Amino acid sequence: MKTTTKTILHPKKAAKILSQGLEDAPQLSLKLAAHLALARNRLLPDGLSPESKSFLKTLDITEALLDRTAGVKGLEYFSLSKSDLERLEKLIPQLKPLDRTRREFGAPSQGNNLFIFIDFIEIDNPLWLSEVFEYLPRPAQNQQPAKEEKADWLARTQFFTPTWVAEQLAERALPSGKEIVLDPACGGGHLLLAALKHLLKLQAAKRESRTLDSLDGILSGQLYGADIDETMLALSRFALYLFLGRHYPSKISLLNKLNLRLLPSPIGSLDQSLWPPASFDAIIMNPPYQSSRTMDGALALYLKENYPRAKNDLYAGFLEMALNLLKEGGRLSTICQKSFFSIARYKALRMHLIEKANFEYVDALGPGIFATCPGEKVNTAIISLQKRKPIAGSTESFIYRENNEEKTVELANLLKTSAAISGFPYIFSMAAGAATYFEKHQSLGDLEEEGRVLLTNGLFTCNNKLFIKDKEELAKLVLLGEEKADDYVPYDKGGGQKWFHDTRLRLKWQGNGDLIRRYRKERGQSESLPGESHYFQPGLTYSYIGTSGFRARLLSPEAVFDISSSAVFCKDKAIDLLALLAFLNSSLSIYLLAKLNPTINFQIGDLRRLPIKLPDRASGDELSKLAHNCIELVKEQARLREKSAVQISGTKTKCEQDFIEKDFIETERKHQLRIDELVFDLYQVPQKNRAEYSQDKWVLSSRILKL
Repeated sequence: MKTTTKTILHPKKAAKILSQGLEDAPQLSLKLAAHLALARNRLLPDGLSPESKSFLKTLDITEALLDRTAGVKGLEYFSLSKSDLERLEKLIPQLKPLDRTRREFGAPSQGNNLFIFIDFIEIDNPLWLSEVFEYLPRPAQNQQPAKEEKADWLARTQFFTPTWVAEQLAERALPSGKEIVLDPACGGGHLLLAALKHLLKLQAAKRESRTLDSLDGILSGQLYGADIDETMLALSRFALYLFLGRHYPSKISLLNKLNLRLLPSPIGSLDQSLWPPASFDAIIMNPPYQSSRTMDGALALYLKENYPRAKNDLYAGFLEMALNLLKEGGRLSTICQKSFFSIARYKALRMHLIEKANFEYVDALGPGIFATCPGEKVNTAIISLQKRKPIAGSTESFIYRENNEEKTVELANLLKTSAAISGFPYIFSMAAGAATYFEKHQSLGDLEEEGRVLLTNGLFTCNNKLFIKDKEELAKLVLLGEEKADDYVPYDKGGGQKWFHDTRLRLKWQGNGDLIRRYRKERGQSESLPGESHYFQPGLTYSYIGTSGFRARLLSPEAVFDISSSAVFCKDKAIDLLALLAFLNSSLSIYLLAKLNPTINFQIGDLRRLPIKLPDRASGDELSKLAHNCIELVKEQARLREKSAVQISGTKTKCEQDFIEKDFIETERKHQLRIDELVFDLYQVPQKNRAEYSQDKWVLSSRILKL
């Protein structure tokens, strides 16, 4: 085979080029990728079809393909058929990305495009095929119909573990090298491969057995994987096959001893009859994420009946299942959603975990870990724990890591803090004494139970594109006679502004909302509209997704509010709406909210747990006045910006406009400092703690005004 002196093309880039080039034939591109990997590693499995073997021998191979995989099962999943070959003959000339690769790397102008392409692929990458799979076309993440095909909902859960995370999970779960380990949702084999490498490394270091004997024992008796998708098992097997073929070619047939199980869909590893309880020394996993609202009906029912503590999401069910399958003293190491640390509906699961196991390591990774699942909502953490009952009066501790900073957390302090707060959240890092505010004062939820305030979700239309227009777009449609202005009302939909925002969105409210009611009913939703009794009323809102902190503001005037603008209303006239707004925007409030929910999704349940001390008359009046002043500042600034957008020259120059904005920001900052001072005094916050609250990263990011 022709070789280069230097590897140039990273597997991820190569995978992306290939999958984009054959985007209309995803399964064929996966098969093609498998054959390129075989050719690059000079492997010719005897289980492949004659068409596959013929295709491999056409890739300008100058070194012999090695038929050294006799008897290996499962690789035939990627065999080419006669019709596949016919399609490839038509599609390969159309692979323009391959031409671009040729030009980019200065490859010869003549020759087989595929041969040139594989010549630039990084050779030592057993996970190459999974890289390709991740870039294949899949359903958009923001499209989640009530019912969908199995392939669609499976694709929404298949995001593979980055190699560095997989290696860390294996290292933390397998300290001795003798553990029997399970990956219950093995996907592309990233965790299985990491576990195999780590077990071999440990056993070789201890010189307890020869490497090849170790390999036999690991594959036959220590390493277990399972999945409900045949493609995932094929990817896992292929990854391990490439690894063995490169490093242990004489023992590649040991792959047949690997314990990989295809499980019935959709229950899969959650089926409590699959393995006896306490079967494994270690479990490593990247569990699938899927809300009960969009999962298969049979799966949702099974979760509800068998994992009631974890019924709201698949990943939570896997957490409880893993704990059941671990032996006493066994370890779970997983990457999963951070949301279960704090969301109220997982209270029972949190209490169950802390009763049955001790944390050993927690790394709050945050969003952006999965390359093909961008965005802020997938907010992850690495969790390593050991199954054993906490020892009364023990001084055990674990490492908590966030933003590249590590601290030691005493287990007793975690339990004390969690027990002091409604919902038993895991709060791994909180200023000394902050938990006492939850003990001393009633919560917003308590006020709601007394009928003094109301916290409510807003409208979910089921189709915002159909029912919502920008006011300028609506004005054009009205002029064209395609819409009636009277059919529309202001619609408040999040946005993250502070103090005040007058929405530009308009909601089609034809028939007093009857059109939306019918549409919701047709799609399996309730006809009653969430929060309807308080539409068009004055209240407070906040952005549901706080990507850069928490900001509270008034609801837009005379508006219907969206689920992304969940709202707070004062029903008791003794509670001043503007004073409450000032409190929600205070440093203390934002600090405590960030601890209650360290993700970016602020829930109504988080606000309900927020401790609140109602101010005396003088303090309340001043808080209300300060909030009013900030609201007027924002309104005036909006008017000036709108005016300058129309005419930047004339009465005011661009420089003068910038000066006005700086003056506005400084004035708002002074009001905010006074609000903080009043709230700190109200809660009797010690001076030594005030700076810590005010300089918290969430508080500082919340101070940035969106104009």
